[in-house]
Formats: sequence, C-alpha cells, structure tokens
Amino acid sequence: MAKRKVLIFGSSGMLGTDLCAVFDELSAWETITSLESGCDITDPEAIATLTLAHHPAVVVNCAAYTNVDGAESAKDLAMAVNGRAPGHIARAASQAGAKMVQISTEYVFDGTQSEAYREEDEPCPVNAYGASKLAGEQAVQKAAPDALVLRTSWLYGKHGRNFVHTILELAQQHDQIDMVNDQFGTPTWTLDVARAIPALLDAGVEGLVHVVNAGSCSWYELAQKVLELTDLSLKLSPISSEQLHRAAVRPKNSRLDTGRLTALLGSGLQPWEDALAQYLASCGPASDTADLHSGAGLRWGREQ
Repeated sequence: MAKRKVLIFGSSGMLGTDLCAVFDELSAWETITSLESGCDITDPEAIATLTLAHHPAVVVNCAAYTNVDGAESAKDLAMAVNGRAPGHIARAASQAGAKMVQISTEYVFDGTQSEAYREEDEPCPVNAYGASKLAGEQAVQKAAPDALVLRTSWLYGKHGRNFVHTILELAQQHDQIDMVNDQFGTPTWTLDVARAIPALLDAGVEGLVHVVNAGSCSWYELAQKVLELTDLSLKLSPISSEQLHRAAVRPKNSRLDTGRLTALLGSGLQPWEDALAQYLASCGPASDTADLHSGAGLRWGREQ
C-alpha cells in the first residue's frame, strides 16, 4: 500500500521537529518538510508550487511568528506569518486535494472567564499575537472548511526556546527570580501534541479541537514543579502580571477545555505533571540543557 504524504511547514521548529519524528515512525506516512525547499510561507505562489509538486494527503502548518511582545511592534510581520500565510497554505492544500491542519493558540481568548475555554467560546484576543493567530484560523477555515484547527498552549520541547529550559538555566545562574503567579494555563509537551495529530487525522476530525495536557497551573507553580523534579535550588518570588511591564497584555486564564478531544479519541493527553517528568527525564542532567539567553534581575512569565 502506498504511503500517505504529509507536508509539514515549520518542520524545524519545536513542535514541527517532534511532529516529523512521530510521522517518520508511522509506516503509513511519508514526511515532506518545507525546510528542504527553503519555501517562503508568505509567498502564495511558492506555497502552491511546493504543495502541488508533492501531492500530499495532509498539509500541517506549524510555522508561526511566536514573539508575543515583539508582535506589538511588528504587527505587519506577525499578521503576514500568522494571519495570511495559513490562508495561502490552506488554499494550496485544497487545490492539491489535501487535508489542512493548522496549529493555533489559547491566546485567541482574552482570559477573562473563570472556566476553561471550549472550542465554541467566542475568541477575543488582547494582544497582536493573538489577533494574528485568530486571523490565521479564520483564513484557514474560509479556504478549507474541512480543515483541522488545533489550539494548544504553553508548549515546551527539546527543539526550541521554552519556559522549562529557561528555568533550568536560571537555577544555575541565579539565587532568586520573580515569577508571575496570576496567569493560569496548561504546560503542554510538544511530543504529546505531535502524537495526537495523526490520531485525529485517522479519526477524520474536522474543525476546532483543543489539545493540551490534562490539568492546569500558574507559571509560578510550573517553575516550582521543574525545580522539584530536577532537585535544583532557586528562590521564586510571586509577582503579578502588572509588575512585569511587558509590551503585550497576557490572558490571566489560558486554560483550554479538552472535552472534545477526549470524546473524539476516547481519552485526552496525560496530566501535565507526568508529561513534564517524562520530558525532563528524556533531557538528561540539567547541566546538559540548551544554553539560552538570560540576565540578572529578569522577571519571568510567558515569552512565546
């Protein structure tokens, strides 16, 4: 039986790298990456040429402009990459007869409701990054009505800068840091998200699906858990979002309801604490983690 081809945009990123690895392990799939051609995702002709040349069964867009604060002063760039490019990719996928999968974010919501957000809740982004990602969702749904749009949150993984690695590094460089304690969400391992995508495709799922690990916590609680699991010492001083003075407003409630995911697949993703423990065990000693930029006196919340 011929393998189904999956074309992945953003294949060198944190989620994209894990997704390539997951598909490569599945005998029914052949992975094609946009990295191989150096394709510019803001160029609709380049997108169409690449997609039609490979005749994929599925196209997954993991590419994104993820600098939340940077998007406030680079709105045009954020909108080009996050808002318009997904539409280019979805149109090319439709022309090729391929299923479109778009990766989106919890930042499409304003974070003001008390409950976890469901797929049917009304989006209302409070920053330029969230607005650009919502525009991308809408562009994909318009160009490819049968697309799968997957929202996730607080991602961490081996192949990109993330909060977990930052905490590990800071613990080796500082005695104390300030940590936001009034933003709540779900830390989510990219490998768990990557594993869910082929399962959702095999189930023929369309529309919006929230895919995050089970449970929730604050950034402060996440940092505490990282330190606990690695036996590292770092004093955390809880602070409010307002004390950060960041360029972009962050939602206080970033929790996503995964009831639809559970109904579709029979179960949701594993608890975030278990995923984090497995991830840290797979990384080896804390001293082996990637060298990420930091500085004295920094205050930490979500960066990407």
